[in-house]
Amino acid sequence: MVPLSPRARLAWLAHLFKAIVKQHHREMLPAFSHVLGPGSVVVEAGAHAGQFTKLMASVVANGRILALEPSSYAYDVLSKAMALKGLSSVTIRRIAVSSQEGTAQLTIPLKPNGVVRFGLSHFGGQPGQHTDVWTEEVPCITVDRLVEQEGLERVDLLKADIEGWEFEMIKGAGKVLERFRPALFLEMDPARIVRAGSSVDAFWAHLVGLGYRGFTYDPDQGRFRPASEGQAGDIWFFHKSDSRTPTAVAIP
Repeated sequence: MVPLSPRARLAWLAHLFKAIVKQHHREMLPAFSHVLGPGSVVVEAGAHAGQFTKLMASVVANGRILALEPSSYAYDVLSKAMALKGLSSVTIRRIAVSSQEGTAQLTIPLKPNGVVRFGLSHFGGQPGQHTDVWTEEVPCITVDRLVEQEGLERVDLLKADIEGWEFEMIKGAGKVLERFRPALFLEMDPARIVRAGSSVDAFWAHLVGLGYRGFTYDPDQGRFRPASEGQAGDIWFFHKSDSRTPTAVAIP
């Protein structure tokens, strides 16, 4: 666990309070309601403090959300918040997903006063502009192996916001993608993907080669829109055979 100064401990309590009482991303609820429903199963990598976890839990009655968070700091916030919220559909694991099993060094940026910038924890590369960091060795698993271990008989959505490590996750999910063809909701951040050793263009090419097509979601209009190949941002991907692919858009 990151050693916390008195000020950082107060910040941790603030993070926990927000995780319990706040609900961000409400504008995304129609998108998740389109993709998920009662009984749905989600694998969420980089669950952070659980804001998206809570949102998805509201639409997967009797389903399951497997929330993964490798950072000891974020895991502590997440696990306590979800327990206090009483979300029985949420299972939390302190583990990272990658292209292979093993361990990896997680870099956790700190503010000069010692407060943890836990939303910026990442694998690969250097800390960039962050001169104060904490590192910890964390276990890694592939999505394929994780789904096997958890005995999942369906996966409806893979969601990941893991600071550029999304492509590594997908590389370790080949069997799951082939068997279940889940929808994907991925952060495509060019600089962070480069830091992790790849590129947005290569990532897109890989997904298109697997039969996926990308969309953005416009909360103001309440609809999905086709994304251009190589587009950055928060991108939804649907397999071309998926009945949930937005019907208002023709898929080539």
